Amino acid sequence: MIKKLFGISIVLILLWGFGQSENFSKISAGIAIFLFGMIFLGQGFKEFTGGGFEKILKNFTDKTWKSITLGIFGATIMQSSSLVTIIAISFLSADLIPLAQGIAISLGSNIGTTTGAWLVAAFGMKISLSTYAYPILVFGFIFYIQKSKNLKGIGYILAGIGFVFLGVDNIKDGFETFRQSVNLMDYTVDGFKGILVFVLIGTIATIVLQSSLATIILVLAALGFNQVTYENAIALVIGANIGTTFTGILGSLNSNTNGKRLAVADVISKTLTGTIFTVFIYQVISLVDLIASGLNLTDPSMKIAIFHTIYNIVGVSILLPFYGKFVNFIENLLPETEVIQKGFVRNLYLNGAAEELPNTAIISLVKETRHMYSNSIDILLKILGLELTDLDPDKDGIVDYKSVKSKIKIYEGDSDQLYGEKIKILFGEIMDFSTRVQAKNPEKYFEEFSTIRRANINIVEAVKIIKHLKRNLERFLHSSNPAIKLQYEKIIEDLLFVIANIERLDVTEGDYERIEILGSMQKFISDNDIINNGKIDELIRNKLITNEMATSLIKDTNYKNDICKKLILVSEIVYNREIYNETEGKINISNVFGISSKKVEKLVDKFKKKKSNLKSKLKNEKDKAKRIALEKEIDKVEFIIEKYQDD
Repeated sequence: MIKKLFGISIVLILLWGFGQSENFSKISAGIAIFLFGMIFLGQGFKEFTGGGFEKILKNFTDKTWKSITLGIFGATIMQSSSLVTIIAISFLSADLIPLAQGIAISLGSNIGTTTGAWLVAAFGMKISLSTYAYPILVFGFIFYIQKSKNLKGIGYILAGIGFVFLGVDNIKDGFETFRQSVNLMDYTVDGFKGILVFVLIGTIATIVLQSSLATIILVLAALGFNQVTYENAIALVIGANIGTTFTGILGSLNSNTNGKRLAVADVISKTLTGTIFTVFIYQVISLVDLIASGLNLTDPSMKIAIFHTIYNIVGVSILLPFYGKFVNFIENLLPETEVIQKGFVRNLYLNGAAEELPNTAIISLVKETRHMYSNSIDILLKILGLELTDLDPDKDGIVDYKSVKSKIKIYEGDSDQLYGEKIKILFGEIMDFSTRVQAKNPEKYFEEFSTIRRANINIVEAVKIIKHLKRNLERFLHSSNPAIKLQYEKIIEDLLFVIANIERLDVTEGDYERIEILGSMQKFISDNDIINNGKIDELIRNKLITNEMATSLIKDTNYKNDICKKLILVSEIVYNREIYNETEGKINISNVFGISSKKVEKLVDKFKKKKSNLKSKLKNEKDKAKRIALEKEIDKVEFIIEKYQDD
């Protein structure tokens, strides 16, 4: 709603301006061309780097100074602190970086964007950029129509530079002709009152243009053609820095709490800096004049660039001594919102800000799938009368299943209600989000979105199956027939074994160990399939269970096997620690835990060596019990090798 009203207001203002002056149209066209160029530049850097900045943002923000440096670098390259802030909001929304680092990146971007003012002041106001813009645009088009993603990215960047150059020249030409009919100096307001008025004008102009650099270019052009005083120009720059927070506010509207916190921190820090510089503006102007004199710079445009740099460096420096307290203040100002609304579990990570980049969209979906998986395990254990802590291993890493079985008490409540509260709405939100963002992104990401949807479908199916299994668990766990009771206890133990081992994946670092856990679970399910290993035939043959019991046991064993297989498949996504493919710099969740095929080959070779060592031990082992244990271990290793080696 806010965006719609904002857009309508801009259209009405422009229509009024076009009717008032032809020169206004030329200046407005220059601004539009400039902003169009900024859009091309932003898109170009994304295409050219293949999301490289987003990956750097995720991996190199462990310290505040690194985050500030990253913000400086990002804004210097992209020439937009707002774009860097929006990217940071996207990563905060995906819960990939902590709030402290997100705010630091935003602070650093304020310093990085000052380079734009220096470039325009040094060159844009003194030479005709159109001369260079036209050939740059031609080459930009040639690169853009190439199939290569990198060449297309270069095309976007060249086109962006060309349009920026054209925009700056149009703004200059517009002011040059504008001053012949209208002298804005007639509207100058003197004194501190004038400073406040022009700070407000600068703020409003930047809110409308959605770019502080665009406003500063307008200020430099107006100053160059004597359409505004030096003092008022500085006031306009203060306003431009405050007004640029509006873009972050818009970008955070659909974000999670941390995204909104970053936008609020941006508003507070820039408003605080703006207030301080407004109050002490005359002292700051004296400092700027002193520095300019020392550098032998007399051009007012260069003084504006100096002021802009001092403004942003001081703005960051003010917060650094109290940075931890500032972050805590922001967190307390906007507390985390409740995930459960009206008794129903809602999503944690799916929001508009996470949709901005394909990487953050996929990572948000992976995290939300883990959230959904966690809810499904809560339901499964609740139906058994257990909690996840009941499966905590002892100091030797062993789960005492006998102790766990003594706590089992089948849930007497409504299983459908549990599903409705914890799964149904969340599942719908995940499916809607994944379908929506897939439509926005290139085809190369379709497999990842499809894989995530399949994982969530597996979770839903597993929960629905346990509801069917619940009926016979209630019946046979209290049976007077010890054989059928034992088999249903074994069904529960198998389920708990898989859940406990999936939880182990979350705390296991090494790829070798994780594949070993995964292979061990699958081997366990295969060995304990009483349909295929002949156990049910034995029970029937020895008349330990009735035919009716056998029918139920076969059906429920299939249910158990199906649940275990689905949970194991889901675990390959929810406990994926290597979302980014190391060699291609892109997301890849289709392999085992995101591990590349070459790495899997190396891991398989390790298992082959282990098999060889175990066989050597077996030859020399005399103890019968130890030989049996070695044979089981060899059998498990052979199963893992067979499953993961490339045929």
